[in-house]
Amino acid sequence: MDADKTGQEAAPYALRRETAGLALWRGGRSVLGPLRLHFEVADEAGRRWELTDALLVAEPAQRVDGGERLRFGTAALPGACFDVTVALSAAGLVLVPAVRAGAAALRLHAFRLVAQPPAESLLAGVGVEPGWRILGAGYSSFSPVVSRDSRHVLGPPRLATAGTFNQHTQSEYWGRPEVLSSPWMLTATRRTAAVGSAPSGEARAQTLTLLIGFLAAEHGLGEVALLRDGAPQRRPRLEARLDWAGKLLPAGAELTGEPLFVGVDGDGDALIRSWTAQTAQRMHARPWTQPIPSGWCSWYYYYTRVSEAAVDANLACLRQQRAALPVRYVQLDDGYQKKVGDWLQPNAKFPGGLSALAQRIRAAGAVPGIWTAPFLIQRGSQVWKKHKDWLLRDPDGRLRRLGYHPFWGVLDGYVYSLDPTHPGVQDYLRTVFRELCAHGFEYFKIDFLFAGLRAGRHHDPGCSPVEAYRTGLGCIREAIGDRFLLGCGAPLLPSIGVVDAMRISPDVKEAWRDPALALLAGETGHPAAESRPWPRSSTSATTCWRGRSCPRTSAFRPPRTTPTSCGRAATSASPRARRLSPPSRRTASPSCCCDRSARGRRCSR
Repeated sequence: MDADKTGQEAAPYALRRETAGLALWRGGRSVLGPLRLHFEVADEAGRRWELTDALLVAEPAQRVDGGERLRFGTAALPGACFDVTVALSAAGLVLVPAVRAGAAALRLHAFRLVAQPPAESLLAGVGVEPGWRILGAGYSSFSPVVSRDSRHVLGPPRLATAGTFNQHTQSEYWGRPEVLSSPWMLTATRRTAAVGSAPSGEARAQTLTLLIGFLAAEHGLGEVALLRDGAPQRRPRLEARLDWAGKLLPAGAELTGEPLFVGVDGDGDALIRSWTAQTAQRMHARPWTQPIPSGWCSWYYYYTRVSEAAVDANLACLRQQRAALPVRYVQLDDGYQKKVGDWLQPNAKFPGGLSALAQRIRAAGAVPGIWTAPFLIQRGSQVWKKHKDWLLRDPDGRLRRLGYHPFWGVLDGYVYSLDPTHPGVQDYLRTVFRELCAHGFEYFKIDFLFAGLRAGRHHDPGCSPVEAYRTGLGCIREAIGDRFLLGCGAPLLPSIGVVDAMRISPDVKEAWRDPALALLAGETGHPAAESRPWPRSSTSATTCWRGRSCPRTSAFRPPRTTPTSCGRAATSASPRARRLSPPSRRTASPSCCCDRSARGRRCSR
């Protein structure tokens, strides 16, 4: 097909429609191509179809606002249309998939963009040769974000729950050693040496970065993957997949999927900033114009051993040290509830109840905050006993637990996911958070939110997992109004526009390396400060996906140091504070967290 008649130009890019498919060029060289378009759907009889642009019947391309619409159809699904709108600008390429059901309903599974860069393209050697690094976005607040050699193999966790709590384990790519994948967005960067213009003629490093990322997450869950199966004989390929997980699309209905952005630049940071700005705009991010708040959080000193007396002791300490500790929030964390899911029923450590505690926090001059895990239900809770129909089941209809957390009980620490599309669950969420507001709480830390974004047999089959998750979050936002909402363990993109802020790292720990976590979680989870995206220049060896030893730049590991052990409240990007030194396990008294329990002396700050 004549590329001059069907392509788009927007310097420095050109989009050509070649015989084998669309191809993206930059500066006279191929970037990605040919681009193959795939739609995965099922009909009412359960027959699953993988439809590609090479097999579908294409209608003449139509000019639409901001781009060109490619429309495909098939006689096997009468009346159904499969569209991809492509728009090229100086910033990059944007593709928007859409599906319209015909005379019969469809089950939507996924849209995929597949590209196998030619040998002469800008991406030649990615996944095979040294020099290429892959940076992915974390799935949730707990997911590490690390720049890796493009040949690296991600080590699996030894404990299944560690994977479930830190990664998107329902992904099609999870556990496949030949794949490096990332939810939402992925960059591939190559650093090369070029002769500089300096008089000395010394070589200077140059970089080239490709970014592929979905610009929203309101209906589908986007992922980007580098697939290296068959390499080096077969060139690796890049794949962007938008997962709808079997969402039911009624006859005659239409769904427009999330936009997919592709850009290339020598400045990788600028590319990420551009992708972030576009995503924030499309997802209607809630702006925060006030000063960064500070607060005291019970978790990092007391963990689940927190008590009413301990909170009161710290309130007294904060009153005495108000000038040195300008704390705005005092947040009660995990450990006050009888069972996970029974949020309005405090345990015996809180005899005065939540309302009275919130009043004392406010009397101390702080804003009361509280922790919940709204989409998790613990076995043995009242919700578990009375409302098993609220729990999300697997696609095969079986009730299967999500994971295990020993902090919540050695014998009954098993937890399950709620189905946010169930009307009973929606009423439960509204009731819980309205009651907590009535108790006087103004700041809400909602944790383990990934439990609300799970594929399964939802009460409403017309909801994808992302739509179900945002429905549940919407119930919470409706109940609390404009009070502060912090997402934790939150799938990052789908939470934007509902929460005010998000945890964007795993827990702060008392050491750079947590041996127990490293043993159980492997590379799927580690403390927030353990590594940074761009490593130093030291080299080590890593096992490449083909099982051979490959030289690579090692991940930076900070030196083991002993941080200051003062438990004073710290200002951070989210309204929380941290304790840098854990309390003595032998200390049972509800002392203020400013006590140095190991020495028995009170902090002088």
